[in-house]
Amino acid sequence: MSVPQDKPLKAIIWIAVSTKAQAEEEKISLPQQEADARALCARENYQIIDILRVPGHSRHYIDIHECNRDMLAQGINAFDRLMRHWEAQDFDVLVVRDSERFARTQTLHAHVVESTIMSGGHIYSLTDGPIDDTNYDMFIALGGYKSAGDVKRLVKRRKEAMRERAKKGLPTSSGVPMSHKLIRDERGKPVRLVVDESKRRLWDDLVTVLLEGIGWRDIEKELYKRFGHANERGEPWHTNRMYALLTNPTFWGHSAQHYRLEKRFANIGDWIFEPGHEIPPGVTIHYNTHEAVYEEEQREKVKAEFRRRQGMVGGMRPRNTHRFSGLVVCGECGYYLITSNTGTGGKTWGLRCMSHYNQSATRPDCPQNRWIREEYIQEYLHMHIREIVETGNWSALFEETPAVPNNGRALQQIETEIASLENEIGIMIVQQARQTTQTLHDLFQTQIDRAGERLEILKARQTELCLTESQQQYERQHSQRALEQILQIGLPNFWGLPSHEQQGLLLQLMGNRRLVAKDGVIVGTAEAPKYRRRPQHRQRRKVE
Repeated sequence: MSVPQDKPLKAIIWIAVSTKAQAEEEKISLPQQEADARALCARENYQIIDILRVPGHSRHYIDIHECNRDMLAQGINAFDRLMRHWEAQDFDVLVVRDSERFARTQTLHAHVVESTIMSGGHIYSLTDGPIDDTNYDMFIALGGYKSAGDVKRLVKRRKEAMRERAKKGLPTSSGVPMSHKLIRDERGKPVRLVVDESKRRLWDDLVTVLLEGIGWRDIEKELYKRFGHANERGEPWHTNRMYALLTNPTFWGHSAQHYRLEKRFANIGDWIFEPGHEIPPGVTIHYNTHEAVYEEEQREKVKAEFRRRQGMVGGMRPRNTHRFSGLVVCGECGYYLITSNTGTGGKTWGLRCMSHYNQSATRPDCPQNRWIREEYIQEYLHMHIREIVETGNWSALFEETPAVPNNGRALQQIETEIASLENEIGIMIVQQARQTTQTLHDLFQTQIDRAGERLEILKARQTELCLTESQQQYERQHSQRALEQILQIGLPNFWGLPSHEQQGLLLQLMGNRRLVAKDGVIVGTAEAPKYRRRPQHRQRRKVE
């Protein structure tokens, strides 16, 4: 209700929005806020002495001085002028649309309200009405809670919106990888991602240099020198630009979030290329949401080459890797055998365990020191590949682990037990609700808690088995593709290919299995070690 005044009250108008877009588009835009505030001042006979504007800046701060400093850096002096008014005590009323205009945290909101009241003024909220020394504490409590809550809801809505965009294959940031283009409708709304076909020659030439074994650091220079591919300045792309592109799930037709937050390229793995692999914690990915750059044939070749390179260590260049590098592990210590010259005239190559050269306590002083000549490994693989072709029996090359044939049965048993346990927990909850004594109630609660813990363990094991089964299916498919390629080339011709091409197909054929060597012979196969690094033969021999 209007109160007649002998002298008009001096009013300051505060108007604010959080983003530039709101400043121009939202229904609570700056012009609308100012018009509403001016109408109130005219009705209440207030004399406007200042209008403080925040045209697009976050107020999610605790310290008003820090917020003021950041605003001043953006040319916004609203808080700076308000603090001067508090000091001068030259106003009677601060007019604002609602409590959210001051701050987005409870602390900053309380500071603004209390400082205004303590300077002798009061607040008029167009939403909440007059705020003075009789009710400002309630306004602080409710307004601060609402401001902070609105921010949390805004953040939550944004995360949900980003998840929905990712599910549709739309970018969740302002950038789009150079491999794709964002298609918009007539209103400018993003519709879908499509491959940038104007760069198709670049994508094809990228496959060429990859399969030739050009190193990651040289790919951009090679694309520029041989094929003329350049950036917008007419210069070669910067080093590792193609590596970053190939390790982006968008390139492969998938949408991922939070996969490069902690460390660049730290989470690279097969999950980037296709489903069926363990996804790093915190990463969200939706598969096959848009077009991939490569069709199946090129896609499989690039993925196989990428995996081959991931297993490389040290200064070895991709083109110069030996054909059996990363394929044989020591049956004594479990570390990869190193390819080196056997010392017989410089013409014979072989593999040998070199872990005894390492001084680390985690690497044993392995007694295995016999060479295995490359010709022997070639004969072993040739014989077993031919046996697979003739008999169809893959165990000729792979010794099945006990877990493989039983996974399906174990998964079925776990699913049955989960269903039974969930039903049992439901019955116990109903029985607990019927108890009239606290002792029996607590007893049922203990049983429910134990069953719940067991249920969590079973579900974790179910997830592990499902993932393992999916990975094994994936490995079988890729092994089959590699075998078909080798047969298409012909076994005799295959052994005449460059070393890095042989290595790539053999790694794909072996999947997650590796040959095991002991006392100079191959004794079977085993799961590939979890680590990637191999001992370096140039290290000083451990002192006894």
